[in-house]
Amino acid sequence: MQLTHRALAPLGYPGISRVHAAINRLMRLGSDTLILENESRFIYPSDDYYWNRLLDADWLYEPEIDALLHGARALPFVFVDLGANFGYWSARVGSGMYGEHSTIAVEASAANLPLLKRNTSGLLYPVSVHHRAVDSISGRRLHLYGGRHAGRSICKDWHGASNEEGDEVTTISVDDLLTLEKVDARHTPVLVKLDVEGAEDRAVQGASNTLAGQSALIIEDAEKHGVSGAVRRLFMDRTITLYKFDNDCFKTIRNLDEIMDMKARHWSFQSCGLNLVATASLIWKKAILPSADH
Repeated sequence: MQLTHRALAPLGYPGISRVHAAINRLMRLGSDTLILENESRFIYPSDDYYWNRLLDADWLYEPEIDALLHGARALPFVFVDLGANFGYWSARVGSGMYGEHSTIAVEASAANLPLLKRNTSGLLYPVSVHHRAVDSISGRRLHLYGGRHAGRSICKDWHGASNEEGDEVTTISVDDLLTLEKVDARHTPVLVKLDVEGAEDRAVQGASNTLAGQSALIIEDAEKHGVSGAVRRLFMDRTITLYKFDNDCFKTIRNLDEIMDMKARHWSFQSCGLNLVATASLIWKKAILPSADH
């Protein structure tokens, strides 16, 4: 698996998940894999098609999130991991890798919860876990669609999901989640990672109070043919500034064509999400671009 990942790296990792899935079927692995990095530990099933790319130590998973967390480590922020999956980012933050921060992790899939709880238990800093689907409003009971753990969505027509109907889950809005956790974004810095498999626009609609406060939003744009509705909504909000991570540094996005240019470069071989950062907070703007005149 390490060799195939490195061999496909120069081409943008085309079909790497399928290659790993084929190896898994051949070897019939039944173990767990433990990834250790500094203070952080992350456990996943050894036959997992998605996370096995972590076996390549030279590969950086979502480097823009890592860069922002490192850059903001001195801020007393609360990390909110929406679409936590098995808890990769929650475990890293909870381990103290990025300073002293509490974490709120939200995952819609019941099947992912045991590993999420396992990866976020007994850490240096607290991680609160919620089995909910992030939506525009709270309290609805919705089905998840899709068979792959990294692609389950409340949006049946999202390209990453499928018609396969899974378990039901109760929704919660971002604003209601912070109220439940007694976090006041007006006064407390909040860093929200939003990766909810096609429901990002709905999530943004339920985060108006959070976005108006001292918060920054890391949002994945996984739209294949254009810019996602969520990113367009944020870009049109004149109080919010959007940032891209390009050539190992953050830059202000001036127009949506810049996003399409990045997608054209990044998606030439392998489709993947593009993480952008949105904030209206001067505190976060200074953390993202420390040397800029705000």
